[in-house]
Amino acid sequence: MAEDIALKEWLDGQEGEYRDKCRYAFAKFTEFVKEKTTWENVNGDLVLRRHTENRKSDDKKVKFYFDDLAPAFVNWVEAKGTSHNYAVFQLGMVRGFFKYHREPLQVIRGKVKTVEVKKRYHAYQFDELVKMVQVGDLEEKAAIMLGVQLGIRVGDFVALKRKPILEAYRNSNGVFPIEFEIMTEKENVISIGHITKEVYDTLQLFWASIPDSDYCFPSNNGRAYISEDRANDIMKNTYSRAYPDRKDVIIRFHELRSYKISILANAGVNEWIIKKLTGKKVSKDINGYLTGVNLREAFTKGAQGLTLIQGPNRNHETLEEVSKLKVEVEERNKQLQTLVNGLSAENLELKSRVSRNELESTELKKRLGRIETALAEWKKELETP
Repeated sequence: MAEDIALKEWLDGQEGEYRDKCRYAFAKFTEFVKEKTTWENVNGDLVLRRHTENRKSDDKKVKFYFDDLAPAFVNWVEAKGTSHNYAVFQLGMVRGFFKYHREPLQVIRGKVKTVEVKKRYHAYQFDELVKMVQVGDLEEKAAIMLGVQLGIRVGDFVALKRKPILEAYRNSNGVFPIEFEIMTEKENVISIGHITKEVYDTLQLFWASIPDSDYCFPSNNGRAYISEDRANDIMKNTYSRAYPDRKDVIIRFHELRSYKISILANAGVNEWIIKKLTGKKVSKDINGYLTGVNLREAFTKGAQGLTLIQGPNRNHETLEEVSKLKVEVEERNKQLQTLVNGLSAENLELKSRVSRNELESTELKKRLGRIETALAEWKKELETP
């Protein structure tokens, strides 16, 4: 039997136990559809195709809308001996299948209404990402190249700090790819990240061109990191510049994660190792077996598809120039600061001198006053017979 692509894509986007629940709920839904139709080989591909075709059809007799079947599905699940709330929960998970495939549903006054959306999330191809890097500015190049190699969620990506990467490089003795740990927020597990020399050099070039910050991709003031919207905009903007005629796709940063998973899977990397390399939760039992696995070697299997600049990095000369310029600017800043400090010291000395002169002037005035008083008294004495 052919692979159920629509179902697989949806389930791949779910996590852990929830994915298993989604799989079960959809299996129940296909069982329900089999009872209500005469279709053969009911699966996600067939359900999605019939739903889409019939929704667009002008033939009112041809009907297969999920919103028409939703109430009946809830009743059917309840009839199997479950509670109403559980049946509604099952319905919610199945609704997620249609929403994922850009057939989102809205509940309005208790009724389910289909909203037509033709666009779908775009799955990147290697050549596309290479072209996006070519047209991107320095920040965009660094973000896309690093995003591909890490394959982590956008929220974890934007919050990345430089320190773990720099420490990993210092401890690597110049051996690439360097390896470091990333604590993920949603799963609360450690993702093992790897970076090739091409990406590390590009990051160094980018960091040398902006003010110092703790973050890999800092905000304008350097004290925080860029937003998830900014990361998504990087992908949208570079894709639109690389392919200005393509308007029928939805571009997201998250699809870099899907891209890495696909590259590693096609390279024959084990599913559990892929999870370790992309920040997905692994059961404690399985995680114990992965202790001795060489994750760097696993990453290297897919490194060719994850490295968007092949061979020597053409940015090396530019990196050296920028680094020299940065050192020169810092040296000039130090000289300027020394001069300012010197002027400040001179100003303080001048102020001190003025203060002393003012004190001396005040004292002289007092002495002059005493002399004038004495002269006046002496004059009176002389005038007295």
